[in-house]
Amino acid sequence: MSRNRIQRDHLNPVKFPPLRNTKPAKPDNQPKLAPGIPMAAGIPVSEILRRMEIEKLLTRHERVTLIQICRKSSANDPIFAEIRKLELNAMRQSTLNRLKQLVEKKIALRLSMNKRVSVSEPSQPVPDRQSAIEQIVGDSPIYSDVSSKGIYLKFHQRLNDFISQYSLEKAQTTTFVIIVGSGSFNPATRKHIRSFYIAKQCIESGSNMFVLGSLLSPSHHSLVRQKFRTCPTEILPAPHRLAVAQLSVKDSIWVSVDPWEITRRRVMDYLSVLEHTARRALDEFAGFNIKIMYLCKHNMVPNLSAKALKQSNFGVVCVCRAPESDQLRDSVRNEWKNCLWIAEDTAIIDASIEKVSSRNVRKAVKEMAPLEHLVGSVVSDYFKANRIGQKMNGSEKWSKEEKNLPKIMSKKGGGDSPKGSPLTSPTSEKGSHIRRMEST
Repeated sequence: MSRNRIQRDHLNPVKFPPLRNTKPAKPDNQPKLAPGIPMAAGIPVSEILRRMEIEKLLTRHERVTLIQICRKSSANDPIFAEIRKLELNAMRQSTLNRLKQLVEKKIALRLSMNKRVSVSEPSQPVPDRQSAIEQIVGDSPIYSDVSSKGIYLKFHQRLNDFISQYSLEKAQTTTFVIIVGSGSFNPATRKHIRSFYIAKQCIESGSNMFVLGSLLSPSHHSLVRQKFRTCPTEILPAPHRLAVAQLSVKDSIWVSVDPWEITRRRVMDYLSVLEHTARRALDEFAGFNIKIMYLCKHNMVPNLSAKALKQSNFGVVCVCRAPESDQLRDSVRNEWKNCLWIAEDTAIIDASIEKVSSRNVRKAVKEMAPLEHLVGSVVSDYFKANRIGQKMNGSEKWSKEEKNLPKIMSKKGGGDSPKGSPLTSPTSEKGSHIRRMEST
């Protein structure tokens, strides 16, 4: 190739065709939006404001507010000009005053716009821990009054509906079931309530029995502390676990919370919980055939005593997925016949429900993330009002009031004992059940 040819190619470079589907460039007069991390004087705004907080020029609240405003402002906003001056040490005090005035104006403008947009509605009261707990314990008539039906009020209403729909004679010959589910409920979620519903469907579809209701029984704090011994910061105190459980079932017509187990002086075994429920049910529903069934996971069945359950006429219902149900059927022996119900959950769970677990809720609470899609607005407001997230991540401490449950007033003839005195002594029924379990 000659030297002249090389020079011509250099002077006349090859022109490529324009790319297709290219977007026209924005005109220069349009405001450029600030990126995810706004810059000022070539330095991230968050870094500048952090240093100003260290120098005591800004409080932490002012720094957080400024960062939020900067992320929603355009790049040519006057706020960035003032921050740039602060970074360049140009009349810092007067610049800082102007910056605070700009922030106050923006906050006032946003508040006025929110008032115009929002429709005037009566504000819903934020659920209070004490009021939520007193719905099931304390001096509230729902539990302590002798003439009140207490935690079994929903069950009485369902029994009355059954009698009005059929007849009293049919009710007296029908076996009514009360499902008791015990667990840490740290915290209680929609998935827990769904397990009760699947167990109810299994019992009613596979027999002539009718589920009168379900009792959600939060475990004793010592048992929860042992379960979460590797991550103690994720433990909700007993009053909060009880309050969240009550808020979760408040709108249900057949699920209630039983505070008996969580308010004992020590951990009670599952047979003591079932016997307590059986005695209460015998007092509440005299003349009707009531059967108590224990709801548990598939991995809990080997720890239960089929002999002790059959002697007390108790049953077990286990909710599990398809692989787990096959493993459970292969592992159980003939002693569990007519005592164990396997409720196979074959439903295709929606992704929004699959994410709802106590672990995911605790993670979102610690990270101060939105909770409405996990636990609903009522429980979410409860977590915010009681600052659960700040206390779980260690920035604040739990108060003594949040760790102590109120005393339960005993119900005459109901077999209830006040907080601090277990139902039976170690040498009575509870001790005999333990010996039975060891023998089997």
